[in-house]
Amino acid sequence: MQGPIKVTNCSLINGKENNTFDSYCPANGKFLSTCVEAAKEDVDFAVAIAWKAFKKWKGISPENRSSYLLKIADLLEKNAKKIAMVETMDNGKPICESSAIDLPLATDHFRYFTGVIRADED
Repeated sequence: MQGPIKVTNCSLINGKENNTFDSYCPANGKFLSTCVEAAKEDVDFAVAIAWKAFKKWKGISPENRSSYLLKIADLLEKNAKKIAMVETMDNGKPICESSAIDLPLATDHFRYFTGVIRADED
């Protein structure tokens, strides 16, 4: 992977901007990226926003909810190599673990819960 990973420096929680911190590769100490910091009040804010979103989300049909989860799974799968590399560079685990275990498992979880949502349709 060449150069630092470019990210948007906002929390994506209702557009609220947060403080940031720099992340470095534990293997060589090189700068990886600037990440968004989440303090206790940021987490509290995220939970409050999530409860507001839940009011709308619970009214969305199981079919539509499952389609959102499938889109996330598809995006994870499409970007698996890059995400696995970022995971490895960020925490120092072997790339074979990130790419052969972590990403397929994360993708599978989204697909599994897509099925669970559909199985619970009224």
